[in-house]
Amino acid sequence: MSSVLVLVANYEYINKAFNTILQARTVGKWDKSIVLLVPNEIVEINPSNIAFTEYLYSGRRKMQNAILLSDPSSFTPIESLESMLEKNEEYLKIQINIKNTAEYLGVILKGLPTVDFSRVESLWSKYPTHPNLFYILSRNYQYMKFFIMDTMFKQWDKVIYLDAGVSIQGPLERIVRICDRDDVLYAHSDTFPVYDTKLDVQFDFTLDNQMSESLKNEFNVNRNYFQSTLMVFSTKIINEQTIPRLFTLMNKYPISTRNDQGIFNLHFLCERNAWKQLPIVDEEGFLYDFHEREGRKRSDYVVLKYPRT
Repeated sequence: MSSVLVLVANYEYINKAFNTILQARTVGKWDKSIVLLVPNEIVEINPSNIAFTEYLYSGRRKMQNAILLSDPSSFTPIESLESMLEKNEEYLKIQINIKNTAEYLGVILKGLPTVDFSRVESLWSKYPTHPNLFYILSRNYQYMKFFIMDTMFKQWDKVIYLDAGVSIQGPLERIVRICDRDDVLYAHSDTFPVYDTKLDVQFDFTLDNQMSESLKNEFNVNRNYFQSTLMVFSTKIINEQTIPRLFTLMNKYPISTRNDQGIFNLHFLCERNAWKQLPIVDEEGFLYDFHEREGRKRSDYVVLKYPRT
């Protein structure tokens, strides 16, 4: 059975992605395919093309706007586009370095299309004092994780998705092997181990009353739910409508407080009843957790989101 490891990163997270991939190749003993989904501007290398430089400028502007709305006291000017374009050759070298790093690690770089996040951004921008505002505006690229459901992945039998930056301490094949059903999406409960919250905490129902009532009428959010940090699934659960449906839900309910995670749950948990808890342990030990639990150390786990030891 063929498997592929998939990560998603924008320019700001690409070094974290490469670090996780390096760990996958070494301590994770992953010798199979790896695909890194990135903005198309990173993939298309052309000395006469200024698209990558414009992309970098756009990213800086977006971050600047997020700071201006959420914490004006931290606002600092950024370099102008005109000034950046004068250094276009330097940014071209960055592109080439990314391509070379991917080749060295045996990674397939796959460019992603531009997605309109204006509905999410316009709603949240109405609440400049909201504690989640900066997170939402600066990390809405997380929604691009929906593209791990692209039908192009059907050339493999199984996908293991990891967030860029997670820490790998053991063979990833242990996780892939134990996730043996082909009709579910394996992921870890976000409320483990106390199970004290439900899916409703992934949405802010104070932002829009009508939207909130619609969501609660359409979906049962009073239930356990999963993290989208690590997901394993057979490509049999992917179809041509999966990605469009996820983005439709994003635009219909742009009140998710952790971007993609709430929407993944609306579709795979609520609509399809397809989530299955990722096994906590196998015959060798622990597989994944958000961080080490009391009495445990980093080396006890195959993957951790935020190791503490």
